[in-house]
Amino acid sequence: MKCSFLLLLSILLCFLVTSCTESRRVKAMMMDFIESEIVIPNDLVCIQAGALTKIDIDSLKQNKYIIYYDSLECSSCRVGHLKEIYPLYQMADTMGFSVLTIFAPRIRDLDEIKLQLMVSQHPFPVYIDLSREFTIRNREIPLDSRFHCFLIDNEGKPLLVGNPLYNEKILDLLNEILQH
Repeated sequence: MKCSFLLLLSILLCFLVTSCTESRRVKAMMMDFIESEIVIPNDLVCIQAGALTKIDIDSLKQNKYIIYYDSLECSSCRVGHLKEIYPLYQMADTMGFSVLTIFAPRIRDLDEIKLQLMVSQHPFPVYIDLSREFTIRNREIPLDSRFHCFLIDNEGKPLLVGNPLYNEKILDLLNEILQH
């Protein structure tokens, strides 16, 4: 009985130490990320309603919500779930920010992703980082996908990390940021 209690206590202590370590690691990543500057390159390819164009940086609003899918994620899977973020685009229209959904797939997946996006005919713009310029210029974005949905200001400074569609606190913070 005493042995099982000690084992349970040991497991609990390991969990607490691991949790604290993870919390510190995430906090450090957040601080580094918030201090960075995100660059949106001029050569992103835009696909909207099946049409292929270049990004028009001048048409973007001052605040931009970026949803970034890097080469570590299954891009094909993400294309299939883009309908889930339609409400973010609707929110952007009413609240006055732009949404940039950016795919940076592996080179071997580029043609497939382009085709999927063209065939899917999404009514909102989806961008592809063909030259890997977004990825290269923004190495400060952590590999942790929790940091791949964020709001930046006109200077590229991250203002908020998280998806307001799935977290009410993030939505409240977004409203607060946009009102100032």
